[in-house]
Amino acid sequence: MVLNMDNELIGKHIKKLRIENNMSQEELASKLFVDRTLISKWENGKLIPETKNIVSLSKLFNTTIDELVNGEEKEIKDDTKLIYYLFIFSLVVVIIWIIIKLIF
Repeated sequence: MVLNMDNELIGKHIKKLRIENNMSQEELASKLFVDRTLISKWENGKLIPETKNIVSLSKLFNTTIDELVNGEEKEIKDDTKLIYYLFIFSLVVVIIWIIIKLIF
């Protein structure tokens, strides 16, 4: 995992995740026990959250620190889901093929 500590990039991801989770800055600040102005500074790229807050944010948003910092995990999750569905489909096809061979 490579961490790219880009203030603006991290801020954009925090804001995106906050909005996806239907939270205001005030609500997020309350959950993290910080001031709302700190959330604003993170989202505007003026400050990077402390390590303990990055960990708390990743747990709160049910995401990895890598996604929070780099914004790349979501694509990996989507690819993983596609691979999973293809595997299940292939398994079903093989089972059907075996059943047909046993019957005929």
